[in-house]
Amino acid sequence: MSESLLSVGGMRCAHCAGQVKRLLEGLGHDLSVDVDLDAARVRLRGGALPSPEAVARALDAAGFLLLGSDDA
Repeated sequence: MSESLLSVGGMRCAHCAGQVKRLLEGLGHDLSVDVDLDAARVRLRGGALPSPEAVARALDAAGFLLLGSDDA
């Protein structure tokens, strides 16, 4: 199982965190998404993770910003 830790800008409330979670879950059918609103971090887990470019485009289209990505 692959894992990646993302820093996401623009998440200000629980609604934003839920929106990011649903948005990223939609990028893969076997994708687990955990959002830490206080740390502005998102952990992706799954067999095949979406590319950083795909994540950045999806977040940008919803008004959020991918600030960084680290493979965990």
